Amino acid sequence: MDIRNKYQKEGQCYFPIKSIDEEFYNYLSEHYKSNDGTTHLRDKYWPGEIEGFRSGFRFDAGDESPVDEFKYTDHNKPFHELELKKNELAKEYKDWDITQIWFYSSVYDDKIRRGRDNIVKYLYDLKDDELISDDKIELTLYNKHCKFQHHTDGPEAGYLCSVVIYLNENYDISRGGLFDGEEQLSPEFGMCMVQDLTEHDFKHGVTEVTSGERYALLSFPMLEGMKGYDN
Repeated sequence: MDIRNKYQKEGQCYFPIKSIDEEFYNYLSEHYKSNDGTTHLRDKYWPGEIEGFRSGFRFDAGDESPVDEFKYTDHNKPFHELELKKNELAKEYKDWDITQIWFYSSVYDDKIRRGRDNIVKYLYDLKDDELISDDKIELTLYNKHCKFQHHTDGPEAGYLCSVVIYLNENYDISRGGLFDGEEQLSPEFGMCMVQDLTEHDFKHGVTEVTSGERYALLSFPMLEGMKGYDN
């Protein structure tokens, strides 16, 4: 079964980008591939406050007794400041149910958008003008303590699908950071996970990272006329 048939039958698919768009794969290899011990993506996308640039990290936790919830988002600070805050919160709320900790940064790269769009158009058999052209594409970074517990995005979110493109070469699965859905998958460079959000509501998450840095591109494409909840 080819990728499009599998996706249209099952509503999700994990596949090598090269099988759909080799030019996009080669561009990612040259500009976005991450290896352990390198920080070029972090240094580029978490530099602190720059006009037109949006970066930060997200932290959510809940406590059952008493029932309480804590949410924290921080923007446009240098990575070392965000990292200190992340570690402070992870320690302060270690006895709570921490639901998500991760870093994000906006990506403004026409070749990334074009490659992402090519994947979505192939899976849905769309024409060039059917996708909106200004949805957010974010680079995500998970390092020690970072995770995302099981959650669903679902049809009510108002998106066509979710697209996650993995950027770590020779990923060591023993340090966590696995895609955690119906099965656990390694976030290996050049692989992509797409989940339909019009008719499906898959539970998924990211297992806790114990060391190193895990990078992925995240986006929620929309058709013209759709309005995602955070737009």
